[in-house]
Order: sequence, then structure tokens, then C-alpha cells
Amino acid sequence: MSFSSLLLLFFSYTLAVVCQDSAPLTVDTSYYYRIMNDLTGPSKALDILPDGSGGLNVADLGPSSGQFWRLAPLANGPKYALSTLYLGGAFSLDVINDNGSASAHVHLDTTRRDSGQYWTLTPSANGSFTLSNDFTGLDRPLGVSISAPTPVLGGNNYSGQHWRLSKISNVTSNDDIPALTPVVKSHLTEQENIGDPIPSTWKVVMIFIDFDDCHAQSNDNQTAIGQQLTLNGALTELFSNQSYSNLNLSVDIRSDLAWHTIPGAWRQDWGSDIRGYNAAALSNFTINEVDFSAYDVVMIVPPQNCGADRSYENGNVTVGAQNVSSVITLADDAYSDPYTLAHELGHTLGLPDLYPYATSDRHLWKAGPWGLMSDDWQSRGFLGWHRHRLGWLATERKTFAKAPARSGITKRMLLSPLDGHYGTSLLAMDIGSTSKVLVAEVVQPMNGTNATEWDQGVMVYTVDSTVWSGSEPLQLVHNPAGVPSNRGAAWQTPWQVGSAMTYVAEYMNVTLKVEQQIKDSYFVEVSYDVAAGFKGPTVFAVPVEFIEDPNRDSGAHH
Repeated sequence: MSFSSLLLLFFSYTLAVVCQDSAPLTVDTSYYYRIMNDLTGPSKALDILPDGSGGLNVADLGPSSGQFWRLAPLANGPKYALSTLYLGGAFSLDVINDNGSASAHVHLDTTRRDSGQYWTLTPSANGSFTLSNDFTGLDRPLGVSISAPTPVLGGNNYSGQHWRLSKISNVTSNDDIPALTPVVKSHLTEQENIGDPIPSTWKVVMIFIDFDDCHAQSNDNQTAIGQQLTLNGALTELFSNQSYSNLNLSVDIRSDLAWHTIPGAWRQDWGSDIRGYNAAALSNFTINEVDFSAYDVVMIVPPQNCGADRSYENGNVTVGAQNVSSVITLADDAYSDPYTLAHELGHTLGLPDLYPYATSDRHLWKAGPWGLMSDDWQSRGFLGWHRHRLGWLATERKTFAKAPARSGITKRMLLSPLDGHYGTSLLAMDIGSTSKVLVAEVVQPMNGTNATEWDQGVMVYTVDSTVWSGSEPLQLVHNPAGVPSNRGAAWQTPWQVGSAMTYVAEYMNVTLKVEQQIKDSYFVEVSYDVAAGFKGPTVFAVPVEFIEDPNRDSGAHH
């Protein structure tokens, strides 16, 4: 072919692709797509490098989950976030900002919905489209060349900047985590909050009392104490972040009211009668001072060093004609560790104590220090199971592995950190029981001694809905080869890349392998070895069975 013929072909293609429609392309987002390029042809597709870097290349067509692209619609569209089946919604196509708006390199990075993750598909007359983002602009679309199959952003208009979509399969939603049964009313357990509406607002009032033998001093400023106990507003922010803005916590610090004195002394008269103490304290306030019915929770705050050493949550206190559904009795531990208040508020939302009442030896705690409902001295967040229970964790961020009728691999997926906002962060696994499941999540960073030991890896634990608060309803499956700890096996929790955990249940063995770390997320594989004759998966009761608590919860919760 002569040079003039090649030149004519080039200009003919250029004219065809430059004649673009004015409106951006709209895509059916219910499908996974292969993204193919006009230059490299229909035998190759855009893929993700398997090394965990998030890098892209154009590879031979194949079953690789990195070639399954999902286009999620964004608010100011038609624009899309591009993610893959391989890495899930936790990672999206983004610009590496190494040269401002002239940046050329892209990768899959943590989903944040920054401008570099807003992509526009601009159609061309020949049926292809260009792919550009808000950060670098429409005039710098993504492209490849024969000599460099790694996609880059650039300003030239050539066939390597023109892409086509090919449908692969429907996008499937995560499997719902079933409710554990039976549900025992009126007791704190690890069951769903079934029958109770999930609150979007939680109104708290803080009142101040002292005793005949321990009066508030002149320097006991209620405003300052209230701010100290609520972390100067950080407590509200904590619940907003942990709930992904699903719960609005408001604390009304009644520093406008004087300290109210109740008769007697804490140790002598009230230490063993929390309900009586709560009733006496609340009865000291008239309805004109505080209308307790306007609040979900009442916090009673005494001065420090009056003998009250442990905080409690207690419910159903009757004051005159008013019934207060939840009362938190604060003590000296709340002054020294303000996260105590977050723990007690967890009780008001229905969460149980994970530590055992039977022993204070932390070496023996089967839940270790993990989660605010176990150890509020070191933990600074709620476990994934509790965020699920409270309805905070969105459906697309949690999934369930059903036990198969035959042995084999049932799920391979990326687990992303709970503190993010995208990707699957909670995996519950069927172990053949309707009241107990196995759960995996990415370890949350810990505060306290040797905190750096516990900021990476995957934690695995069982949740048993038949076990009550203070009797260890949640128990860790610890890693014997984990980081040694002088505080017991439960502190050796994280499972790292290359490790495999096998849980032995009655009818099956469940193995979870941690295969790869990608930034702060972990790719895991779940496989089942089921006993002969197991029919699987477990059939969970619908509707859920409700039974009355034979021993209604009348005690206080630390």
C-alpha cells in the first residue's frame, strides 16, 4: 500500500472518530462489561495487573475478573465510576496526580469519588467512545499504543483512544446475611434488632447530681465536665463516622441546672442498687427542669472521686408518670476514659458486652480487645457485625457465604476496611447453624500498647445469638502463628497474607485463606469441606421466631 493510501486511511479514520455526538454516552449499569480498544482490536481487553498495584494493561481476552468492568452512575452524570469484579467497589479507576491536570498515568485506587474518578464516555460516529475524567478534562482521553499497552492519558486523537463496550454478565448483588434465631426479647444478645426500628437520631440529656457526703466543688464546672465526657464533640462525630452518617447523636448538656443532691452516699446507699440510684437521681428533677420523655437516653453524672468507679447502662426507669427507656450512670472510669461513654451508648442501641463478667483477667477474654463493646480502653470503633446489626453497614458492603451441598470453593472476594465507604467489608459464613455464624473483617487499628501490631490483617470470629451479654457471645478465631502477645491468645488475632484459618463445625470445615494484600484491603478465599449427606445451605427461619425472655434483663451493663 502506498504512503498516500495510508495517509488517506488515517484521515478517513480520524474524520470518523472526531465526529462525536454532543451528549455523553449512557450505559446500562446492570451489566459487567469488557472494555476493548480500536487499536489493539477485539481479541484484547482492558485488565488489571494481578500484583496488587492497581495498574492497568491491555491483555488477551479471558475469564480474568480484572476484565469485568462495572460502571456505577454518579450524581452529576452521565458520568461513571469504573471498578472491576476483581477488586470490587473498594477501588475505582483514578488519575495518578503527578503533574496536575497534565497528569498522564492512571490506576485503580481507593474509591473516594474524587474528580479523577469521574469518567465521561463521549461517543464517536463510528460507534466507539473516548474515556476522559473530570480532573484532566475531556481533551485528555485514555489511550494505548501498540508499543506501550499500558493506558495513559493524552491529547492526541488516534485509534488507541477509542474504546468499545461488550456486555459480559449481569451485576449480581451480595447475598443477604440472614437473621440469627431465635430472637429473645428484652435481653442484650448478638441477635438482630428485629422488631425494633433502627434509629436515625439518638437524643441524650446529661444531668448532674452529687451526694450528701460528696458535694460538687467550686471547680466542678458542668460545662467543662460535659465537654470532657463527650470528647469536645468528638463523641457525636464518632457515631456519625461509625454509622456512615446513619445515626445523628445529640447530647444536651444541662449545665444550666445546678447540681442536684440526692440523699446518702454512693458506696453505702447506692453502689448495689443502680435502679434505685437512677430513680432517686431522676426524681430530683422536675418536669419543668427536664422533660425526660423528650430524650432517648439520660446520662447521670456525679462529681469525680465520690466512690462510683464503674459506669453502667440500665433501662426502664419509672419517674412519676414517665418511663425512661435507658439510663447511663457515669462514674470515674468515664472521666479517665471517655470512650466508656461510647461503650455505654452501644448498650442503649441494643449491643451486648463482649467481655466476660466472670473474669477481669484480660488474658482470658475470648473477644480480646477488639471492638468498643469489649475493650473501650484500646478499641476506637465498633466491630463490623455490630455495624451490620444496627443497620449502618449498607447491603452492598456485606455478604454471606452459603454452605454448599458439595465441598469446594464458594467465594473469592476483596475485603475492604470498615472505615471506608465502598467495597465489601463484612463477610459472614454459614457453619450449619441458624444461631451461629463465622465472620471475617479487616482488622481495625488499635490504640494502646503495641498498637502497631494490630493494624493489619483479617480477623475472624464467631457470633452466637443464644449467648447473652457478659457470657462472650462473640469469640475470636485467633491465629496461633500471629504476633506474640503477653496478653493472651485472643490478642494474636490478625490473619496475614499466606495464612489460612480452618473452623471445624458439626457438618463441615470452613477454610478462609488470606491470599493477597492490596493497599489496606485483603483478597480472601472461602472453601467448604462438607460431610457426606449434608444438604446445605442452612435454612434460616423466615419469619424469625420471637420468644419471651424467661429471665428478663434486670441487671445493669458495664
